[in-house]
Amino acid sequence: AAAAAAEGKGKNAREAEEAKRIGGMGLAELLEDPALTERFLAFLRERLAEKNLLFVLSLRRFKRELKGGSAGAARATCGHIVDAHVKLGSEFEVTITPETRKEVMDRVEAGKGTDPEAFEPALNVVLHSLRGDQYLRFQKAVAAAAASSLDAHSA
Repeated sequence: AAAAAAEGKGKNAREAEEAKRIGGMGLAELLEDPALTERFLAFLRERLAEKNLLFVLSLRRFKRELKGGSAGAARATCGHIVDAHVKLGSEFEVTITPETRKEVMDRVEAGKGTDPEAFEPALNVVLHSLRGDQYLRFQKAVAAAAASSLDAHSA
């Protein structure tokens, strides 16, 4: 029983430390950590709000493919991004103005699916939304869960 209690305290301390770390980092920094990105995505999925983060992650893949010299893969990913996130009525359609949507579509067409900047107008809107609402909620939820875990263990 003492070993289980010690293990529980260690887990709670790790959760509190991670909550503190997440609370002090910006969205861009979190996205550099695959495990934390996955945790944020799971948080958003629970709230049926993952579309913006999926868009950002797809854009990161698209840019990696372009840097890696894989134009064919990049064009395919570009088409997926348009079909899944930019087109009206798409499965994970991001919330952007009609003007932004048209600008992105024009840029994609002009760049023939290989312009790394084609999605920037939509990305700016999506990142603003993620930072301003969803990421803040995630940080608060992580902190609350860690505090609750510590409180439950110390009771």
